[in-house]
Amino acid sequence: MLSLSGISSLIWLEGINDFSKNGNFTADQVIAAMKDGVARLRAKWPQARIIGATVVSALGSTSAAHGFPEQDDKRKALNAFIRSSGTFDGVIDFDRATLDPASGGLKPEFVPESTTGGAGDKLHPNRTGYLAMGQAIDLDLFKPGKISRSAKQ
Repeated sequence: MLSLSGISSLIWLEGINDFSKNGNFTADQVIAAMKDGVARLRAKWPQARIIGATVVSALGSTSAAHGFPEQDDKRKALNAFIRSSGTFDGVIDFDRATLDPASGGLKPEFVPESTTGGAGDKLHPNRTGYLAMGQAIDLDLFKPGKISRSAKQ
């Protein structure tokens, strides 16, 4: 278990790698592990706000282990859980901030690699994409007294 002190809030951002061809976990397995992890965190830091963050799309990635439709289906199921399960004290919707509804992948402006000007991997957002993710964080989620666990499961 973590041994940090003074925790008031934390953001849980699960990586897409669990759903890659290397990880190949089911959405149910990741959700069960996430529920267990949140329960353990709450036991250790009952005063802490635990904020869930949605997973961004890797659909169409140039990585051989990512970008396939089954991976995206698992990601969508996990995001639905994060958004609606009540497991978290709040949600940061990185998916909404980065998703191109037309392609199901990252918004085109978040794909080109911004350091070298290359094509990008359609797995990791570029700096502009990460900026959009940062701007999607509602800082009110971290204010004392703003979150209630009354609706939590």
